[in-house]
Amino acid sequence: MNDPRASSLCDNLLIPFHGFGLAYFGFTALSLILNVAPLPPLEAQKSLPDTLAVLSFLISAMAFSYFCLRHRFAPQYRVAQQTTVITLIAASTASFVFFQYRFDTPTRCFYTAAVWLTHGSYISSFLKGETSFISTCLQCGLLALVPAVYATFRASSCQLPLTYNFAIYAASNAIGGLIYLIRLPEKFGAPVSSSKAIMHISVVGAAMVLSERLLAAHNSSTVFSIEECKGLK
Repeated sequence: MNDPRASSLCDNLLIPFHGFGLAYFGFTALSLILNVAPLPPLEAQKSLPDTLAVLSFLISAMAFSYFCLRHRFAPQYRVAQQTTVITLIAASTASFVFFQYRFDTPTRCFYTAAVWLTHGSYISSFLKGETSFISTCLQCGLLALVPAVYATFRASSCQLPLTYNFAIYAASNAIGGLIYLIRLPEKFGAPVSSSKAIMHISVVGAAMVLSERLLAAHNSSTVFSIEECKGLK
């Protein structure tokens, strides 16, 4: 349905949604910092890597909502918005790797370095116009699956099992992206911007759910066994 008013309504509904997302991730990040700040120096230093792993994801999610809002009012922020999507994929993958392989230092360091270096290269190529946004997201998404699949074959003890949660997160983003690409709602008569709204909702909603699980991992003092950390369970 090519109704400009209906399409504009879909776009406008994303404004309060991203406003809520920005506030949610910002408040969560602030709460995390305030919980760590009063700790004794040695304890705070010990928890710093865990805190940074969660904060990197929360800040990336905040940046996505922020630039989505900016892009709604200023089209020149489109590239910045797309770049935050790629960064969010990297941050979510790195955070998953950190807690899933918390006690397997070689694997954790390898995947973390690989994720950030590769995504940095992807972002550089995208900004130079060498690759399209869709192609870059597809490559990043496939790369994100590697440590998750690896965890089902060669698990280690972990701070909290996250493979299942990360798989759900990745699937939600993939489904939202696919709906946007094929314009599925529009094929059934929905307003033109419906597919975009669904994609944005899936990205932010999945990020909210994953952030809660990452916070639980951050606060966990339990060392889960290899069997508990292995597989999609």
